[in-house]
Amino acid sequence: MTKKLPLTIGNKYVFIDSIYVNDFTQAEFTLLLNTSLIDLRPILFPYSTDPYAIFQSDTSQFDLSRIDYLFDEEGTSCEINQFCSDSGVILIIDEQSFLAVVKEFDSDKLYDYLMNPSDQSWWATLLRKYDSKLFWFYTSDIKEEFGGGGNFQIN
Repeated sequence: MTKKLPLTIGNKYVFIDSIYVNDFTQAEFTLLLNTSLIDLRPILFPYSTDPYAIFQSDTSQFDLSRIDYLFDEEGTSCEINQFCSDSGVILIIDEQSFLAVVKEFDSDKLYDYLMNPSDQSWWATLLRKYDSKLFWFYTSDIKEEFGGGGNFQIN
């Protein structure tokens, strides 16, 4: 049985590889404020067709089994429900909280936590602060063989 995440019906969520969040932290903040997340995809990620997905929740318990791995022959087509991963660690961030989380996010601290879960002060604090707005999972949580990088689609 796959993991289920408590999303709010009707809210939009960004599914993004944790290392890609750094691209937002390096961008000019006025660009981020004045450009939609959809329009930012080709600006911040010119070499990736699907760097992150935006998904409007239609359920209060999002089942990770709704995410499919896209095999090479399926390709990607710049669909907003598709995302890619290099690290295998995916963040799900409520769209309304996205820029606030980006400002506070530190991928090095997240990876320190993943290597040593008992030292969770920073990550636990961030999760509490953005309760019901910030979640994470490993791509292997979808299916063991999907661990690591690849292209994915939310159905």
